[in-house]
Amino acid sequence: MWSNILKDREANYTRHVIDNLKDKSWAKPLMKVFNDEGGFISENMPTMFELRFAFELSKAGYIPEYEYNGGVGNSTIDFRVENDKNIWLIELVSLRTSNAANKAIKQVGQNEYRQIFSSEFSDKQTEEDEMITAIQKIGEKVYQNNKIIKFPEIESNIWHMIFIDARGYLDQGGDEYDYRQMAWGKKGIPAECIHYSKNAEGKLEHIKGIFEESCPIKSSEYIRRRIHFLGFVNEREYIESEIINGSSYFFNQDLFANKDEKKAFGSFPLNINRV
Repeated sequence: MWSNILKDREANYTRHVIDNLKDKSWAKPLMKVFNDEGGFISENMPTMFELRFAFELSKAGYIPEYEYNGGVGNSTIDFRVENDKNIWLIELVSLRTSNAANKAIKQVGQNEYRQIFSSEFSDKQTEEDEMITAIQKIGEKVYQNNKIIKFPEIESNIWHMIFIDARGYLDQGGDEYDYRQMAWGKKGIPAECIHYSKNAEGKLEHIKGIFEESCPIKSSEYIRRRIHFLGFVNEREYIESEIINGSSYFFNQDLFANKDEKKAFGSFPLNINRV
């Protein structure tokens, strides 16, 4: 799978990033993780993504705290960033092309999908399978093994985001409609672009977004309680500001019933209007 192979342009740009971060004391723990996990190898691409994200924070003038303990057991959140009167807790996740890409995924029972999917259209792995797998991967950043593993309960002026490296989705990254459906379901998506799967009764229905109340993935309930925003990016060029300029964001409608999501997002450290 091509998206799982480290390319020269990614490695070269990440070297540029490291050169700019190596003398910053706050970045040393992240550098150590990078080195301990093998440096410039394909398996270390998620940590390289963290480095590039940290570099954008640094360029924007912030001093983030890496591996912040958010108060949920011994788990940590990748970045804590403070600005003005706001704090952002940001967890990164890299979607990698699954080793089970040729397996099937199907909703079994009321509360979970498993990788035994049988598509109405094909007996092979489909985009629908990959979308469900991606949603599960995002949810695992909050809830795994029947317990909450990251992110505390929400507090005033503390904003929670999961920021997603989408390059491994479909082995080339998705599009705006894919990301929108992962977050919100079919709302606002042209009919021909909606992805469907079979539900527990064997009926075809749209794949539910993780912010949808009807989403059958267990972690959705906790995502809706504790995560304000999802961000998606699909890097292709590996240049400065690509993460800022190429990202898409979706807010949790359950947590912004009073329609103040724009005001909240205005304080996001990598909001294009701030940097």
